[in-house]
Amino acid sequence: PPNAPPTVDVGADVTVTLPAPVVLSATAADDGRPDGSTLVTSWEQRSGPGTLIVDNAAARQTQAHASTPGTYVVRFTASDGSLTASDDLTVVVLPAAGPTNLAPTVVLTGRSSI
Repeated sequence: PPNAPPTVDVGADVTVTLPAPVVLSATAADDGRPDGSTLVTSWEQRSGPGTLIVDNAAARQTQAHASTPGTYVVRFTASDGSLTASDDLTVVVLPAAGPTNLAPTVVLTGRSSI
């Protein structure tokens, strides 16, 4: 039989809140052709408002860290040396939860003049 491209799947899109890392998990399979080939995989940032640093870009399961909130697209690619397949994952990174911004309060004590 002829060589078929690898199959890849990154699953459902994900949402995280900073500073939590993005968990990247993909599956990849190949038909073993061409003979002696090795399946090579990689993660690559395709778009986003900042940088998404992947801990181990060659691993099927790894983590990534976003530099800023926003929507990122990450591509997982698998190649058998002859044919390549890829799947994109959308990652929504929410800003870190912080203290609620409240209006300042003023307390006047005694008489004063301005």
